[in-house]
Amino acid sequence: LLAQEALKSFARRTGTRTISSQYALGNELGRGRFGRVQEATCKLTGDIVAVKTIPIAKVYDLAMLEREIDISSNINHKNCMKTIDTLVNRRYVHIITEKIEGEELFDRIVDRSDYTFTEQETAFVMHQLLEAVEYLHINNVAHRDIKPENIMFENTDSWKLSLIDFGMASEFDPNNRIGSLTGQAGSPSYVAPEVIDPGTYNNKADLWSCGVIMYILLSGSSPFAGKTADATMDLIKSG
Repeated sequence: LLAQEALKSFARRTGTRTISSQYALGNELGRGRFGRVQEATCKLTGDIVAVKTIPIAKVYDLAMLEREIDISSNINHKNCMKTIDTLVNRRYVHIITEKIEGEELFDRIVDRSDYTFTEQETAFVMHQLLEAVEYLHINNVAHRDIKPENIMFENTDSWKLSLIDFGMASEFDPNNRIGSLTGQAGSPSYVAPEVIDPGTYNNKADLWSCGVIMYILLSGSSPFAGKTADATMDLIKSG
């Protein structure tokens, strides 16, 4: 039944192009709850890309997946991962993005002996991150899951970064001052207090997450770190 509902929902996206006709799939880059990511080569251009393959039968929130596809396909900013193509068939959704060679900001943090960056390094990271967030907000999109694991560097020797993973992103109404966003989203330690409590909130929740990241880069510790998840949430609310 779930697969049938998914097929109906994605019917308008299903096309005749197949992943094998467009891309030569290569090594696996990662695997998550809903699918896997592989390196691939575009047969038309020769470009190296990344392919995220999601089995439709495993999709529990079809609206969220469609929202991710719609939002990510329209993002075009130097500090945001680019979605190049989307292919849908009866069994799978394939989201093709640029391949980013470098590591996550999280990995670069833990590689430091004291987990800290210099002020200059922090400023460089935050400037790029805030430019990416500003671009999203100007286009009425909230990321809603900004954290070091969702920030990647171009390569291991570069400081150029990209904001990735728009799975929780959502459009918002810029004329609604109270906020048109609903539902808990984000990751513990980085989520804003207004997101934790039931009700509506706005895109400024992203800026709270950016502030938490800047604090971590400069101090080497989290500003809201409880011994349990509930304790962390209490600290965030009080903050």
